[in-house]
Amino acid sequence: MNINMNRRALLSILDSRDKVAGETTTTPPAFSGLEPYRGPWTDRQSAHLLRRCMFGPSPGQIEEVTVLGLDQSIKELMERPELPTTGPRNPGKIKLNNRLVPVDESFVAENEPWVWKQERKWMMGALPQNQEKFVNVLNARAQSLRSWKVESIFKEGISIYEKMTLFWNNHFSVVPENPPLHFFNNITLLENALGNFRDIVKKMTIDPAMLIFLNGNENTAKAPNENFARELFELFTIGKGDQVSPGDYSNYTETDIREAARVLTGWIIDFSHLVENDQSMIELSTDALIHFNAKTHDAGDKHFSARFNNQIISNSGPDEYLALVDMILSQPECARFICRKLYRWFVYYDISTEVEDRIIEPLATLLVDNDYEINPVLTVLLKSEHFFESMHFGGMIKNPYDFLASMMKPFQAQKNEPDDPYLKFLFYLEIYHLAAGQQMAYFTPPSVAGWKAYYQAPLFYRTWINASTLNLRMTITRGLSLSVHPDGIQQGLSLDVLSLLELLKNVEDPNELVTNLSRLFFAQEITQDQRDYLKGILIPGLPDFEWTVEYSNHLNDPENRDLSLSVELKIRQLIHALLTMPEFYLS
Repeated sequence: MNINMNRRALLSILDSRDKVAGETTTTPPAFSGLEPYRGPWTDRQSAHLLRRCMFGPSPGQIEEVTVLGLDQSIKELMERPELPTTGPRNPGKIKLNNRLVPVDESFVAENEPWVWKQERKWMMGALPQNQEKFVNVLNARAQSLRSWKVESIFKEGISIYEKMTLFWNNHFSVVPENPPLHFFNNITLLENALGNFRDIVKKMTIDPAMLIFLNGNENTAKAPNENFARELFELFTIGKGDQVSPGDYSNYTETDIREAARVLTGWIIDFSHLVENDQSMIELSTDALIHFNAKTHDAGDKHFSARFNNQIISNSGPDEYLALVDMILSQPECARFICRKLYRWFVYYDISTEVEDRIIEPLATLLVDNDYEINPVLTVLLKSEHFFESMHFGGMIKNPYDFLASMMKPFQAQKNEPDDPYLKFLFYLEIYHLAAGQQMAYFTPPSVAGWKAYYQAPLFYRTWINASTLNLRMTITRGLSLSVHPDGIQQGLSLDVLSLLELLKNVEDPNELVTNLSRLFFAQEITQDQRDYLKGILIPGLPDFEWTVEYSNHLNDPENRDLSLSVELKIRQLIHALLTMPEFYLS
């Protein structure tokens, strides 16, 4: 029986899901709405909840949530975590042009954070003025930022915050990468991950990284730049509806874009603040980095179209953008727009007429009733019968971070990180590069619209799987699962398979072992034929007791490397088979 991964096998499973969802069947299953879920609460439901709200839950986390029950689990997921007070650290040395070079930080010692919180403000070690040193330090900070973010993902705990931070990072895409500004942008999104959508839009409107990316710092009364204004409507708040006439996109018009651009004139960013100027540290904040220049601001009245009830926004200087955001969000379509994006992130890409009417519309109403607070909306969605419909289990292809985390975190990869700070920096940086190779570089989405998997029909999540990324995923799986160290010590990126067994129950029973591993790694139950195939990899052609005896011998003499190696090799083959099955690619 061949159950190994290939693109056709994966897509055939997704196609069968769509049929179950009612696309081709004559009697589709009953539709569940937002009423609270009252069904069974087992490790299957708890794993589904954690897979969608976290990156790669561990057996212990799944068990904890199963014991807690749905209401308490949602409460724990939504609870604001202890937010960082320090950021990425100076790695001391980095690889540039295939050679290792020291980092020329003037004010930040090796392994010390180059950004930290002081008296409720983020401070940063000043960048050097010398051009060569400036480039060197900026490269080091870029690499340490990537490593820091992956480490944060791997150490998230039972929390939705990192998953929501990536959601906002995708929604408010800012490229190209600028380490200090990207750190500040990301920490703002993390701090407001479950906050108020209106507030987040306002913060992103004058966010330094956003101002640079969409030319907001070049937008003046004499030379208006419409880039940010256009994306504010189309991608960030209300969405582009059907074009009903030239320049009219149902939800807004070209006139609205032009007038919004006028509202947003006058904002500038001061780069000189980032470099050393008789200061060893500088403030990293909106107030410190950007300024409003009344001389370059368009002080005239701004006249909006009938789509916004012909509203006029008069000059109010640096507060004028607040009125613009409030005006846009007064339109009910804004709530629908962001609720659709949340639905595609947490549930499924296909928004049918029934989903629109029975899920999106009431969620949008709830969002408006709560003045655009995100937490109440997500709480209702994640507690709903609809979220726990069986057809949504395994309905997504994992994005690269979900793929890597779900492969590594159950094996406690974060607990096996190197002790040496520089090696730890490289450890998480390598994971970042593995995700980037799969076409998901955290701080550099491919465009202002974010990653195609979350918006581009008809492929959506299937975008993650192509000839290049599938080959890389299989190479990663082979390298991580089959890597054996003769001395038994885990080094670098490798799966500590024996540590996983310690977290599972009834390991000595090969049937229970296969079942428990499949439930840990797969969102859907597998067939008996698949279980038999997997057991055959563990004990090919042998009776069950052979495994029971061998594993018991290992437990009784864990220091015996011959016994542990024999068990490890068998488990590695089994893990490799599990992780190369199409079912593992689904969440």
